[in-house]
Amino acid sequence: MPVSPKKLAKRDKTPLIKRTDAAKLYKLKPADLDTLLPAKILDNFYGGQTKKYNTGDVERLAAQLKNDPSSSAALSRPACTTKKKGGTIMKTQAMQDYQLTAADMGSIKPRQVKENPHGDTEFMYVYNLVDVKELAKTVHGGAAASSSQSQKTSPRKSPGNSKRSPRKAIQILCRGFI
Repeated sequence: MPVSPKKLAKRDKTPLIKRTDAAKLYKLKPADLDTLLPAKILDNFYGGQTKKYNTGDVERLAAQLKNDPSSSAALSRPACTTKKKGGTIMKTQAMQDYQLTAADMGSIKPRQVKENPHGDTEFMYVYNLVDVKELAKTVHGGAAASSSQSQKTSPRKSPGNSKRSPRKAIQILCRGFI
């Protein structure tokens, strides 16, 4: 879990090393470096921050990961992301609206992964709406049966208000495509 940028590590007698240099030189993942407290944080010219670590801390982390690769924080990080394609939807909302399970959602890549602002240990997953709709079609049996004229003219209900059968979810999915 990333550390708070307000806390800094105590300087030791080893020189400071920039985050990017530490990652390249010691072959560390950014997620692993996030487990260390930086010794110094500087604002850079482009509006971001440059983090510098104690070289001794980085060397100890590299040695620990060499001895026990399973302790890497990179293994607990979420899957890599995909390119943007239109609208977005949160994982929990997609699971409710399209009656998908967490296992179903795991088969597609998220568009963005963020830390949860509610303080939970879980990450927030943001998916492309197009990808979620395609997944729902495959999970619930492909294309929906032809909609009757009465279904097309009936007012559309809010997606999360009631439980629906998979067939109903497909009909809702396909309204925009028919």
